[in-house]
Amino acid sequence: MPSPLVLPITKVSQLVKNKALNVTELYSMCLQRINKIKDLNAFITVTENIGSEQSAFVQKCITEEINVSVLGGIPIAFKDNFSTKDVQTTCASKMLSNYIAPYDATVVEKLCSKGAVMMGKTNLDEFAMGSATVSSYFGPVRNPWRSGLKPQTKETIPSFYDGRHDVKPFVGPELLSPRFAFHQDCRPGHPQGCSLDLITHFPKSAFGMTLAEAEG
Repeated sequence: MPSPLVLPITKVSQLVKNKALNVTELYSMCLQRINKIKDLNAFITVTENIGSEQSAFVQKCITEEINVSVLGGIPIAFKDNFSTKDVQTTCASKMLSNYIAPYDATVVEKLCSKGAVMMGKTNLDEFAMGSATVSSYFGPVRNPWRSGLKPQTKETIPSFYDGRHDVKPFVGPELLSPRFAFHQDCRPGHPQGCSLDLITHFPKSAFGMTLAEAEG
């Protein structure tokens, strides 16, 4: 069987629910992957303790035959401009480099309530003002295809670490294009007034997108 890290969310979810894949083992695989590619500077914060507790809880539910969501046990990383309770939330800035959020952003709350396992907070341009993750206070993210990372496989190349995407599943390396819309407060003088960025998710297929929307 291929590594779970290259399978679509729906397939991983089936393996988890059928007890063919242990959630805590999947979590450990993802931690190993983070350590393997840490030179890419993709993460600002790795929430190892939180993820360990979340994965253990989901696995306990599965063991006890408690029904879990299709997102139950799925590892996920959040862009570091989303508030995560009691976790450093920096917006990749010096100003907020020590800021600890007192609450979860709605998207974080919804995903974690469905059993998603938080791996950490990913790098971005400072205050998300950019498109290539080169202005982060914590340093730029390296282009994985030019990093010299060996071997360059679907497991080691995180195709979603480009600073433009918001919610990043750890399984299924292929992305669906984000949906865009203008902010309602589009006005002159507002630096992001006409930004096309919106929160979105990136499953492996259109079916996965529909499924994620239904779950969220």
